[in-house]
Amino acid sequence: MSFSVAVVLAGGRGTRVGADRNKVLLDLAGRPVIGWSIAAFATHPSIDRVVLVGHRDDLDELGRIAETYGVRDVIEGGAERADSERAALDLLRAEITARSVASVVIHDGARPCVSPGLIDRVVRSARVEGVVPTLEAPPLVHIAASRISAAPGHLMRAQTPQGGPAAWLLAAYDDAQSAGYIGTDTASYLERAGYDVRAVPGEEQNLKITYAADLSVAEATLTGLHDKDAGR
Repeated sequence: MSFSVAVVLAGGRGTRVGADRNKVLLDLAGRPVIGWSIAAFATHPSIDRVVLVGHRDDLDELGRIAETYGVRDVIEGGAERADSERAALDLLRAEITARSVASVVIHDGARPCVSPGLIDRVVRSARVEGVVPTLEAPPLVHIAASRISAAPGHLMRAQTPQGGPAAWLLAAYDDAQSAGYIGTDTASYLERAGYDVRAVPGEEQNLKITYAADLSVAEATLTGLHDKDAGR
């Protein structure tokens, strides 16, 4: 049997959010930010296993949170995002090589409002191709000669989770490490290695906690989703 694995990254800090600790450990609507992200994948029927990657200083606390949702794979990440992604792939290396892990999706733990529908879209595509959820970016604005105009173009905003076939990811990250390449996100590694990457519709509600104000927006989003579900 082949499995789908979700890797949740929790190695960020609280610099821009103005906190004195990892922002994913901050309270959000009654549970840590990372708790919402873990729960979204741990309870999803398309996900068979969750791996949580965190900063060494937070591993004990992250382990306690993860255990609440039945997640036991909590490992130390690296200095950069790519190092943490690679640590998770190294953990899964033997199973990927044996083809017992078929696909891997990687999610930023600071995006706590990821929906079951988005996870489902990404996981279905990740079984056969690289995948990245995207939203259309606001128009570029040029200011010249006292005139403001929107520039034409098709810039997109990338979100997570991103992923693809597990063997593709492992090969792409191994090759990048050998070449000294550092990418911006999961999709960039797959594209560099020549694999097909498909864009699927992202969601505005899938915001990333970056600044303090984002916590309030996320809480309102989660409260609204809870009320909507309760009214069904």
